Amino acid sequence: MKKLIDLAHQQLVLLLKKLIVIVPLLFCTLMFLLPIIFYISKFGLGLWDDHQSWAELGSFFSGIYSPIIALIALIILGAQWRAQLNYSRYQTDVETIKMFRDNIDFYLSKLEEELKFIPKRDISMSEKLRNLNVQMTAEDLKTQFTIDSIKKLKQENRLVFDLWLSIIPELKGLNAIDSPIFSHALTASKLRLAVVLSHKVCVSLDMCTYSLMKNVKKEDLYFWGRDLDQKDWT
Repeated sequence: MKKLIDLAHQQLVLLLKKLIVIVPLLFCTLMFLLPIIFYISKFGLGLWDDHQSWAELGSFFSGIYSPIIALIALIILGAQWRAQLNYSRYQTDVETIKMFRDNIDFYLSKLEEELKFIPKRDISMSEKLRNLNVQMTAEDLKTQFTIDSIKKLKQENRLVFDLWLSIIPELKGLNAIDSPIFSHALTASKLRLAVVLSHKVCVSLDMCTYSLMKNVKKEDLYFWGRDLDQKDWT
């Protein structure tokens, strides 16, 4: 049922876009034709022998069409101004998204290196995060035992957690603007993080952040409790 409603909505939007183009064209055509029709029906049209008749014809059409042409020119200028404004906004959005994604890529490259590093007689931080119990609840993560365990993990490589804390505001920036282009950029960035680091590592980092940071809510995070399902593609 929802798909039918979405399809009907898309068809309605397409119809409205066509009407926005067709209706002004029909209006302009009608505005041009009506004076001619009225003049011919009232005075007729022919090849007159005297200059006075031609002068009256020219005076009539000049008085009628000059304001109409001026109005159409004003409408065209307004449309051009609006198109330029939309393009400027689009360019600004593209540059803003590029800034966010460049920052994410920078932090991600550093984070990937730190997660893969294997100390002597130990395992990588990536493996330790994979071994974290992702089924823990919000209440479990706020217990003193869990907080102390994650603090101990953080002491082994503080940079990993700092880099993840740097990525979260970038994702939040992409999520702050209600626009399809920003939504797609956010989804692409989340998928890139999940592919490079693995989804489980991203969830574990979110959980560690929630456990250690007092002012962070679960809703502020982008992997823990949020599966990468079909919703991320819309």
